[in-house]
Amino acid sequence: SGLITTPCSQPHDNEIYVIGTASGSYPGEIELNELADDFCLAEFEGFIGLSWGDSIYDFIWIVPDADEWETGERDVLCAAYDLDLAKLTGTLEGIGQ
Repeated sequence: SGLITTPCSQPHDNEIYVIGTASGSYPGEIELNELADDFCLAEFEGFIGLSWGDSIYDFIWIVPDADEWETGERDVLCAAYDLDLAKLTGTLEGIGQ
């Protein structure tokens, strides 16, 4: 997938907090991104411990493109990051900010 993993104990830019699996035929880039946004938002509060609108953190997602979908890649990765783009050290799980 080309992702570089870093232990939470070392400075890092974001933290993957959930991985979902999409199914069915490729929905198209726009719909897949909308589905990923909804999925990541729904999982955010349970991980951070605070609603997205009240948090100092935001989220991004990574989804397969059409070519990756054709090879069977279906993972939807949700990652949290600091809105000020500060490096993270440790996990954000349950941080409540």
